[in-house]
Amino acid sequence: MHSCNRTVDIRNVRITHKTPHSPLLQAVSRKEDSVSEIVFDLLSQIEESRKRELTKAFSMMGELDERQRKIVSDLAIILLKKTFLPIVQNFRRAAANNEMESIEVATKLFEIR
Repeated sequence: MHSCNRTVDIRNVRITHKTPHSPLLQAVSRKEDSVSEIVFDLLSQIEESRKRELTKAFSMMGELDERQRKIVSDLAIILLKKTFLPIVQNFRRAAANNEMESIEVATKLFEIR
């Protein structure tokens, strides 16, 4: 069985999306794949925003040494993890419970896709 892999890396948070090529396996895993795709898109948006906002913050803060830059960067990552981990878990829980309406509402609220 062959599969396609896509990975989003937000500093130590790694989610890999695998799509089986077997029609039977695709039918069984369609719901999970849909949520995996939503999570991938959400984390991609978050990572883009994190990088953009860190660049702005560093330019406003003036000269920082490498240790200070790491502290600010790590703080941003920790805040994002604490904020979005429950959201990712709720997406997966909703998929497991076949709560597709909840997933649809959440994707609209977060402007995913």
